[in-house]
Amino acid sequence: RTPTPTPTATPVPGNLNINPPSNDFGNVKVGHHKSVTFTLSNSAQEGPPITFTSPVAFSVPPTSPQVFGFAGSATNCPLRLFPKKKCKLTVEFIPAAPKFYPSKVTVSDNAANANQTIPLSGSGE
Repeated sequence: RTPTPTPTATPVPGNLNINPPSNDFGNVKVGHHKSVTFTLSNSAQEGPPITFTSPVAFSVPPTSPQVFGFAGSATNCPLRLFPKKKCKLTVEFIPAAPKFYPSKVTVSDNAANANQTIPLSGSGE
């Protein structure tokens, strides 16, 4: 019997691990920026790759002005992350006012633990 292809992304056995799992940017002067790089890794030893949802695999909630975002070369993550492989995602924080900002990055993929959320926070000073 031949398996029928499914139009939806089938979850793969590996988890997408994110290190660090969250980040507090601390106090950053208004108008200045600070960035942090997260390492994303496929926990599987073998099997199919984790596929990131295209075109928006990584997103932050829009704000006005945008205080959390991605640097120009924010990620080196391929569309498919093979078992035991890693990639990087860099997030920037640019506070617009002297206050506390909570946010998150949502990672869209077909890992066993999909979808992931990376809590973010920071304060403008």
